[in-house]
Amino acid sequence: MKRKFYLDHLKVFLTVLVIFHHAGQAYGAYIVHLLLMIGLQFMVDDVWMGAFGKFVFIGTVTTIESFLLIWLLRKIPGVKKII
Repeated sequence: MKRKFYLDHLKVFLTVLVIFHHAGQAYGAYIVHLLLMIGLQFMVDDVWMGAFGKFVFIGTVTTIESFLLIWLLRKIPGVKKII
């Protein structure tokens, strides 16, 4: 069976598009994650989970919140050009 090289080029093109899309999301999450993390740390300060439990909880929730917030912010016209 003869190899269809145009499919390889299509796969590479689509992969690059996905990488560029995620790069914008990741940069925005990098910008806002610190504020979200500090706020969440203050909220769970009185809850006892142990050091590792708080690390896992705060890291997971902050990551999810950061990407969701940036996804919502990028829906606003003009913000996508900045972030």
